[in-house]
Amino acid sequence: MVSQPTPASQPPTSYVTKLFQTFEGHEQCISAVAALPDARRIITSSKDKTLCLWELSTKKALKRLVGHSSDVLELAISRDGKLIASCDATGGIIPWDGETGNCLINDRSGSGFAKTQAGTQHGSNTTIVQSVASQFIAAHQSTAVLSLDFSIDGKFLASAGNRTVKFLGTTTWQEESAITLDAVVFCIRYSPSGEHLAIAMEKDIGIYSAGTKECIRLLKGHLGGTFALTWTLKGTYLVSGGGRRDATLRVWDASEWTEICEAFHGHTDQINSISVNESSTIITSASADSSVRLWSFPIQSNILKVSASASCVTFSRDCRYIFSGGDDLKISQWELPSTGLVMASTQAWTKTTTEVEIFTMSETAQAACITGDFSTAVEIFTQEIKQNSSNHVCYGNRAIALARGRNWDAALEDANQSISIKRSSVGFMSKGIALCGKGQIREACSAFDLALKMAAGDSATHNKISLMKAVAIFYANEYEEAIMCVKDMAEFSVDSDLLTCNVVLTYLYTQMGFAALENNTLEKALEYITAAMEIATTHSFHNMEFSKYTEFIVTFGWDLQSLWKNLSMYHCLALFRACRIEALECYRSLVDACNETERESLITWFASHSGGGISFVPMRQSARGTSARENAEDETQKATDLEWSTNGYQSQTYMSTKTETVKESKSDDSKHAITTGGPDIVYRGRPWSNQLTTAGSGTEVTEVNVERETNVGIVADEKIQEKIKKALDSLPNERKCAQGYAWVQTSSGFQCGGGGHRISWEELDNVDVSVN
Repeated sequence: MVSQPTPASQPPTSYVTKLFQTFEGHEQCISAVAALPDARRIITSSKDKTLCLWELSTKKALKRLVGHSSDVLELAISRDGKLIASCDATGGIIPWDGETGNCLINDRSGSGFAKTQAGTQHGSNTTIVQSVASQFIAAHQSTAVLSLDFSIDGKFLASAGNRTVKFLGTTTWQEESAITLDAVVFCIRYSPSGEHLAIAMEKDIGIYSAGTKECIRLLKGHLGGTFALTWTLKGTYLVSGGGRRDATLRVWDASEWTEICEAFHGHTDQINSISVNESSTIITSASADSSVRLWSFPIQSNILKVSASASCVTFSRDCRYIFSGGDDLKISQWELPSTGLVMASTQAWTKTTTEVEIFTMSETAQAACITGDFSTAVEIFTQEIKQNSSNHVCYGNRAIALARGRNWDAALEDANQSISIKRSSVGFMSKGIALCGKGQIREACSAFDLALKMAAGDSATHNKISLMKAVAIFYANEYEEAIMCVKDMAEFSVDSDLLTCNVVLTYLYTQMGFAALENNTLEKALEYITAAMEIATTHSFHNMEFSKYTEFIVTFGWDLQSLWKNLSMYHCLALFRACRIEALECYRSLVDACNETERESLITWFASHSGGGISFVPMRQSARGTSARENAEDETQKATDLEWSTNGYQSQTYMSTKTETVKESKSDDSKHAITTGGPDIVYRGRPWSNQLTTAGSGTEVTEVNVERETNVGIVADEKIQEKIKKALDSLPNERKCAQGYAWVQTSSGFQCGGGGHRISWEELDNVDVSVN
């Protein structure tokens, strides 16, 4: 469950953003500010009855736009920047040219005009060019026009006055249609697609068809009215701001017209203006409580305060700055951090827990889930439910414990019960996991998507749920989709989230590698395990603290603490089975990193997992071995010694990494180990001469077959090697040992020295090889 943040008493601003510069010149409260598409200029309006065009690079007031007879309350810019419109407290609207700033409606003589007029910029003697409108459009007959917005194609200007929204054609500036409402309208905004018009009123938010002007949906808005609206760039969400009685931000899903998360709390007075950056990751709001706040969408985050009531706010075109204005008579330009918004800094917010957690459960219950004692975990949650049957979190937690025990039906029942008590991320997520367990992938994805919407107020939780969704569908055998989901998340993650993505991706690759290795699909196993190793090495998993990923450990039983060790061991095993020479150095590195106890455990593990009864015995490193280690290229040319343990005794053999020639040992009966300057691994056992069928002795293949059981563990002689080679010519290439390892007899046939390739007696018996 997401821990709810509480505002600190005086959240500092300097930790996140700083004041870059100010623009001064208006003589009364600044009512609106907007950035023009050319990214060179901004335009502001004020209750001093004027507008002003500003040049950003010089802070110079390029032109003052004059003509309103009362306070200018709002302005709007067309999407292409060619049109500007402003409105005032007595119902007047004036359109302006976006490039020149000249008035676009004709005077009585038939021509609009701009005249130069000496004036002084506030606090200086600078002369300002003024564009004076000779007349205005009396759109709402002495009723204040509170909001304006251009249609997406720029053909219409919508204006809100009292209980009416009027639509003016931008060619004639005449009224062409209107919507009459039963409540005062405070704000209107076209959706980015141009399909909808959102109308904020005293009680509701109306969603209207921009074409037919018919109401599609009424959203139950803020208590006391909704005063500000904005859409995200793609129109996916509508953001609304309330008045003094409900000074919150609410986010609405434009596909279902429902709230996607809890309201954003922080302001204490009416929210006058809202803006969202182009990537839809940061919301900024201006309020009468003398604050401009930044909210990382979806995490809410209180960032900065200003000195006076703030009436307006917007982003610069490059989204590197925000501009705000209000009763302090100046426009403030704030610089955003180059790395993006710092999320919920500890200076600005205090939390009830040190880490964001999806589940809230006792340490005892958590430990039971981690250790796999699901019956205990279920009993703990059952007792908690008995104490408080209306606690939706307890049902969600028990659903997770039941899912861990693969009791999918009971888990789904508890998840649904949690949702029926309260719609929350924990309920929908546990439902998604249960449905994945039942193989109902589509329904599971829908549940996870609802969990994501409920967690949209906290990006850390949102990202973890996204990753848990990927893991859940992974375990439902949707491997490629899960991997792609995690990769897509990693592309758009900040540093901390990127690390979480890589932890999850590594674990999934590891699981796929282990499965491929179990099925003896060696190339795939190496592909997945090598990919996991590369990520783990890059991010130093061997030194990582995994306690922050408790949700994955509790929910899926992951053993992250042993991830690096297990990954390294299976990487070595995969290399060995695939007959890769790198396996030798990999194994040696594992052995060198072990103490005596760990070394014995490692040897035992390889003996049980390598297949064909292969085990490894490390020797003390000799001077010659040290030299060879320092020269890897030379070392790969040397003979390789391995120990084979079969049928209760150990047999001494020799395997060449370069040829199929079997060399005879020169050791006498009292010396049973062949040591070389290569790897610190040896074959041990009976004297070499007692183990081999002598090449060229005229022994028939049938004689070898008679000794199939007694010669297990013995390197095949040249005759058998030739027969194996011919048999492999008729078999797929993956059956061949690319490293040229010698073939060693087993009870069922032969396998290469690496253990990764096998051929049966039946396959050999079908090959006709003449014996010299």
